[in-house]
Amino acid sequence: MLPALIETVRVATQCGRLLEEKVELQPVVTTAESVERFVDLDGMRGHAVLHQSDRRLIIRIKLSSRMEHERYRLLKGLDHSSMEIDLNHLTLEQINDPASFEHAVLHDPENRNWIRSIRGERLAAIAQQKLQSLAVELNAQWQLEQAERDAAEKARQIEHDKEKAELLLALEAHRARQLQIAVEQSATEQDNTAQGRAELIAGTMLKALQVWGGKAVECTACHLLSPPESQFCLYCDASTSKVNPVTLSPDIPSTIHKRMRCSAKPTMSMKSVPRLLLRPDLKASADILITPVLQKDATQ
Repeated sequence: MLPALIETVRVATQCGRLLEEKVELQPVVTTAESVERFVDLDGMRGHAVLHQSDRRLIIRIKLSSRMEHERYRLLKGLDHSSMEIDLNHLTLEQINDPASFEHAVLHDPENRNWIRSIRGERLAAIAQQKLQSLAVELNAQWQLEQAERDAAEKARQIEHDKEKAELLLALEAHRARQLQIAVEQSATEQDNTAQGRAELIAGTMLKALQVWGGKAVECTACHLLSPPESQFCLYCDASTSKVNPVTLSPDIPSTIHKRMRCSAKPTMSMKSVPRLLLRPDLKASADILITPVLQKDATQ
């Protein structure tokens, strides 16, 4: 009885995929044409050598529990298949029973293993070649896809660099316009206090509702609102400044005072931007704040 053989052949692709194919030999009974016992094999002893046509199968009988790594290494270096039959666990009763002993030596598939299987190696080589061919195809496809990904990434990077350069030029132009406007519309000392900053934030909110249709962009640094099409904050030059779109609620005029009393934005604005470059034009929002008061006075 020849032992079973189960091996897995693996080939890795360039994309990290692991291709696998199992090589398996089932236990099978074979009949030798002749058998030699205790054959010298380059300084080793083969307990039996089975001959079949031009092939030889070397048999080692294991009688102790110790491992013989060097002997196995030498057997694997020979040009013939070799197997081990482990009789180490047989009891004295099994040894003395001719039928049990014959079964253990000749037919038990559980007590034998290949040291080297020439047929198994051929099957493994065929599987390896098959997987290598598949890996070549997959690698070629992956390289093509990778080249496309690289080209797309390069194009994205070029576009990103272009947008960054355009943004920098736009920011430089914006800063220049800010400085020009600041000559006539610079922020006052009152604007750079928490109370003054609260009034400016409230004023830009009211202006956004009246003039910009409730749409605006809010600076993440000073929290003042700019027209909705603005790319940068009109009032500060903080390095952390970005603008985010906001939509104002229609009830802003009636709730603005309450909103500002409980808002942390004025304090946050002062912390991020101690000094504004210029102050907003809040004439329209001032009219919104004053008109209800004038109407109330007229009725009285």
